Amino acid sequence: MAHEINIAALLREDTRTIYVALTNGTGFADEDLTSLDASVGNAIEVGQQKYYNYVTNFNVKEGDAVLVEYNHQMKVAVVCDVHDTVKIDPGLPYELRWVIQKLDFTEHRQNILKNKEIKQLVQQAYQSNLRRSFRQQLLSGLDGSEEGEKLVALLGAK
Repeated sequence: MAHEINIAALLREDTRTIYVALTNGTGFADEDLTSLDASVGNAIEVGQQKYYNYVTNFNVKEGDAVLVEYNHQMKVAVVCDVHDTVKIDPGLPYELRWVIQKLDFTEHRQNILKNKEIKQLVQQAYQSNLRRSFRQQLLSGLDGSEEGEKLVALLGAK
């Protein structure tokens, strides 16, 4: 036990293991899942999908996005299973990697919604201004004429 590689994960009270699936930002990246570097951690395979075991002290739940190290690169992964405790076999010949950070997209989602609303309001204002400008330009060319008076009456404008 003195030479246990995962001793910190096994002894800490605030840790647990999780299974994650690596992503490429739009879904699961097949190229990331084809091989397993033994220094990264163990993987289980369910159907075509591989899930990788990581250690964390963050409060995560299924579906959360996390940042992990995989093949000496930072990767975004999706939490697929959260264990109640640390599930590491003593004597495991490699060290499990730790989750680097839990990713929180709350502010980003709010920013996207705000930008969408701004774009919609600007589009509505642009259309309204364009209509008003066109109407004023058209009516100013007919000022005082009989056709202008009839058009104003039909349009309901003064």
